[in-house]
Amino acid sequence: MSQPEPMRDRLRVLVVSETFEPGTGDATVPRLLAHLAAEGHDARLVTHDGPATYAGFPVRRVGSWPAGSRLRSTLRRFGPDVLHVAGPGRLGRRAVLVAARLGVPVVLDVGPTGEGGPPPPRVLEAADRVLAGSTAVLRDLQAHGVERSSLWPCGVDLTAFHPSRRSEPWRAALAADGRRLLGHVGPLERDEEVDLLTGLDADDRYRLVLVGSGPDETRLRRLLPRAHFLGDLRGEALATAYASLDLLVHTARRETCGRLTRAGLEALASGVPVVAPRNGVAEDLVDEGTAGLLFEPGDAADLEACVARLVHDDLALRRTALEARRSVRHRSWRALDEALVETYRELVTTSSASSTVSTRCTCGSMARPDASACSSGQAGSSSVQCRRPTSTIGATDASSA
Repeated sequence: MSQPEPMRDRLRVLVVSETFEPGTGDATVPRLLAHLAAEGHDARLVTHDGPATYAGFPVRRVGSWPAGSRLRSTLRRFGPDVLHVAGPGRLGRRAVLVAARLGVPVVLDVGPTGEGGPPPPRVLEAADRVLAGSTAVLRDLQAHGVERSSLWPCGVDLTAFHPSRRSEPWRAALAADGRRLLGHVGPLERDEEVDLLTGLDADDRYRLVLVGSGPDETRLRRLLPRAHFLGDLRGEALATAYASLDLLVHTARRETCGRLTRAGLEALASGVPVVAPRNGVAEDLVDEGTAGLLFEPGDAADLEACVARLVHDDLALRRTALEARRSVRHRSWRALDEALVETYRELVTTSSASSTVSTRCTCGSMARPDASACSSGQAGSSSVQCRRPTSTIGATDASSA
């Protein structure tokens, strides 16, 4: 009889996130914490605001300034195997520098858009692994010389968002005449460029469905008089809305707060093709010509041509819908979080191995086992490179990153 496989060593993970609002916006951190809890790992979350606990883990809320000393005390008290920083905001940058100073392996997730460009060089140098949420951001990081970078895209709940959620009564209530249902999911704001849907609203072949709310709603109701405005939907209501559409149409040329990523993934998982403006995030998300189409940003005529091409006949649309679901099967949250935990283990193993040699440079910083000299210009006590970036980082320096 074969022996049961021994349980993998549990990890202690400290997660730092600038914002934490479960149930709204980016689901990456809540999903990660839930996965760590389900797999028996131990974790803590440091953020500016949020609940006292999440997924059974304590949440430490810190003020906006200064946070360096509190981060340092949390790291020392909890003693994590690895630090995961979600987003290179001010709090995240401080956390990276403080953890590197203490010799804790650091994973820095810069997200899918890389808005504002890469983090400061000393922050990138201090991270053991930099995660990019899109290939466009990954290429940008590598162009800036960040070799310890890899792709870690956003995931989707393949169970919650599924073609089986399609509702014919829901469709009939919104388009009793059998017109194609085109959906837009996102806030109703000027920079979402929802005005591009004007021509589609006037076309008798389609009926628009807008899910979301925002300050531009009153104007858009006048601009799109035949559209259905459903307000904010969540849970099963949102899943039903996605699956009951014929197409999801995203209009904003810029990816803001992961809106295209989230809506696009949820639509594709629901078996709904996506039409979106051509940009780095959309090119990652939409398998063009198979699961959707991309149009030139801001070009309403090109958008309308893409929609017409996808819905010109039932057979073509059904085929594209099948491919939409297939295109995201590899992006379940579970698969992506399991891959991330393996990255943690890899860094912990590397860190443990390097601790068998002298891991402090003569300048006092923790060292990285991949070169022979400290980046501050001082010789190390063995063949190692200082983890510390070129500039000296003290308690006050970490707070100013």
